[in-house]
Amino acid sequence: MNGNPISYRDPKGEDAWTYYVSWINFVNYVGNLNADVFAFVAAEGSYPPGSPVRAGGEAVGLLGYSTKRGEYLSGILTTGAIYGGPNVYYGDLGGVEWTLGCGGVQQQAVEFQDLSLGPVGAGGYTAGPETGQFMYGGAGFLGEHLVLGMGWGAGPPSQNYIQPWGGAW
Repeated sequence: MNGNPISYRDPKGEDAWTYYVSWINFVNYVGNLNADVFAFVAAEGSYPPGSPVRAGGEAVGLLGYSTKRGEYLSGILTTGAIYGGPNVYYGDLGGVEWTLGCGGVQQQAVEFQDLSLGPVGAGGYTAGPETGQFMYGGAGFLGEHLVLGMGWGAGPPSQNYIQPWGGAW
């Protein structure tokens, strides 16, 4: 036991505390994942019509499930720049997200980049410490400015971890 009454070393000379802490950290990590899945409907507009560079905005209604906060509803309002044609474009937008979940109403900044390729599109977002992706469809058959979509994202786990014996990670 190398003179330490609370340390045990296996026959190879490994410290059992390191294995125990690694296992506990793994269990904590899995139990504290911050993952989201969601579905949304969005309406967008831009001005001036027909310009290759224009000011744009979107309003998004979102229903989702988070491993951190359970079911939630969100409303998002954004503004930004849109580059390209009326249906094939790149948008770089930022704004505010209001979320209603089991923790009450929360507000945070949101940014997303959006690539529309006619009736379908995809993009990525950042909302606080969370990042994720989304995809959508419907431009045209739902109206010129309305789409339905789904997405997924993840943020950092919500708990600190135990340092292995001796401070080595």
